[in-house]
Amino acid sequence: MDNLYKSRFPTRSLFQTCFDILQLTDTMFTQLQDTANHYNPNTDFELDFLPTLQKKCKPSSFEQISTVDSPHTLLGICVLESGAHKNRKSEFHKAGGVFETCSVLFKALWDSVGKTPELNAWYLHFSQDNAVTDTQGVLSKTFAKLCMQTYLEKRKTKVDDWARDPDCDTEHCTTWVNEGEREVHITCRGTKLTPDDLWQDFDILMGYQTDISQRLNEYVKKVTNEYKGWLFSISGHSMGAYAVLEMISNNIHREFNEIYLFNCPLSPIAPSKTQIVNADQRIKMYLNLGDPISNCWAIYLDYGRPVCWNPPLQSPYACHKLIQWI
Repeated sequence: MDNLYKSRFPTRSLFQTCFDILQLTDTMFTQLQDTANHYNPNTDFELDFLPTLQKKCKPSSFEQISTVDSPHTLLGICVLESGAHKNRKSEFHKAGGVFETCSVLFKALWDSVGKTPELNAWYLHFSQDNAVTDTQGVLSKTFAKLCMQTYLEKRKTKVDDWARDPDCDTEHCTTWVNEGEREVHITCRGTKLTPDDLWQDFDILMGYQTDISQRLNEYVKKVTNEYKGWLFSISGHSMGAYAVLEMISNNIHREFNEIYLFNCPLSPIAPSKTQIVNADQRIKMYLNLGDPISNCWAIYLDYGRPVCWNPPLQSPYACHKLIQWI
């Protein structure tokens, strides 16, 4: 790593900086927090290898970065900042805020590469474009519309070329039929504020097997038996996406030629499902960088795997909503 600290810091877009935050290793996150603590004028903490900052940042930004619990929470704060900045009724301005301060700290760490062996990883961290994206297609927008109907008490009988089979309606799932193409699409919704759904969310967070995936497996068997010889695809949003993924991990279901997962949750304490997504090319992922429920995928997805990433919206809640894909 000869004199790498003299190399110019690569230009990073907002999109790339979000990935830079999400993909920090534990060691790098600790180094980032120590660097923020070093520059915080309200502390006596010092590191002897850091350069003098040429840009002013808020002391409160250094404080937040040095005390936040994880990269995902850090990015969540940045998303909230962005929403407040765009709100014309708010007096908040993002200049010197947490997101901008992260960029400043990243440059300071880059400029320090080569001074100690522990800092060399920062060169590789910024040397490639990790923001691999795959443009969202028209078909995924249609399936997002179908999935949205599954949340409603009164569901439409037809959406575009797809007709709903009312005999296959359940609380969590719907079945849509395209007669002209002889295709069947199954949708599985996410959480509503019911005790059962909230309990399923807890199971997902802890990495436990959920009841909804078992019910979905029985539902799929019923639909595929009824429409033998047709082409099948399936989509799910949030908890429904996780149920689909869990079902696929337990029973491959080769009858599905395409699988669409919108804002699929991933627990950082139980990331075992990532191997399935990386290996199964039928699975198409639709994620948002500002969604704290699903952006953990940025760490575990294989580099170069096609994924449709949306940039952060005005709040973490908006980043998780299905409507962004319609």
